Amino acid sequence: MNERSCLYPILGSQIYGWLGEFIDTLSIIATVFGVCTSLGLGVMQLNSGLFIVTDGAFKENINNQMIIIAVVTGIATISVLTGIKNGIRRLAEFTFLLGNIMLLVVFFMDDWKYCLNSLCEVTFYYLQYIVDLGARTDSGAQSIPQFPRVWVQDSGASTYSMTYITPSANVSDYKNFMNGWTIFYWGWWIAWAPFVGTFIAKISRGRTIREFIAATILAPII
Repeated sequence: MNERSCLYPILGSQIYGWLGEFIDTLSIIATVFGVCTSLGLGVMQLNSGLFIVTDGAFKENINNQMIIIAVVTGIATISVLTGIKNGIRRLAEFTFLLGNIMLLVVFFMDDWKYCLNSLCEVTFYYLQYIVDLGARTDSGAQSIPQFPRVWVQDSGASTYSMTYITPSANVSDYKNFMNGWTIFYWGWWIAWAPFVGTFIAKISRGRTIREFIAATILAPII
């Protein structure tokens, strides 16, 4: 199923022309960016974890990260070649089971009372501030270094000009946070949207809308 087919209810027969080809091309480019970003972040995380688990024997460097990329790509390729019902499904079931085992291990090996208290607190904190956090751009924080403004005499001249006094806070800190966290993740999720949307639609064929919402939206959030 091509991306253009998703827009048939809106564009109609126009998806069979240049507009449809443009949509498919743009979706492929976005998917490549999304996959590369996910692979890059995942590889760095795996490298860091292996460095800790092996007590520093598995170094954090480009060479080891290339090895991890090769292994992950090999597993993903085998999974894709074996199809959705076999490779992808079995791999998804294995990782889901492994994730639940890790969750239980952390829960029972740590202070389980603290875990439950923290779960309750952060869940309702999330529900309380979800709208605020979703729209937060730190515009107020970015404007702090621009004040106050004063008149300063120009060098070697009798004229004065308005200039800003930069306080101790560095404006680049706010920009780096916006670029490296919020805006970065927005772009990442948007890049993944075409591929994930069509993939979920394909594997959800035959399901009801209620089952689709429960399995793909509510369950992952919980």
